[in-house]
Amino acid sequence: MKTLKLFSFVLVVAISTSSLFAFDIVPDVPVKEIRTQVVELFSDAEFTIEEETVVNILFTFSSEGDIVILNIDSKNSDIKQYIAKQMNKKTIQTPGEPNRIFTLPLRITSS
Repeated sequence: MKTLKLFSFVLVVAISTSSLFAFDIVPDVPVKEIRTQVVELFSDAEFTIEEETVVNILFTFSSEGDIVILNIDSKNSDIKQYIAKQMNKKTIQTPGEPNRIFTLPLRITSS
């Protein structure tokens, strides 16, 4: 009788814990595809710069698929504001998995 109770308890615990870890798996989208779609957000620059610069952008995706900027590595406040305006809280066609951190080096050239 004790073994039956113990077996029942183990079975209940196993079923309840397996349901805790059941979640939707977001398919792994290639980073190159994400990069291409994010770069399209910067198709029309609204400012001019004097020299070419590279800005590293750290971002992730929310559970709804919106882009969430974590850090913009630039000393130029105009560039930071422009990148935040163009990227933050925008959605792309195939967002990556939520809470995975992506790094995008963005080269800004003078025209």
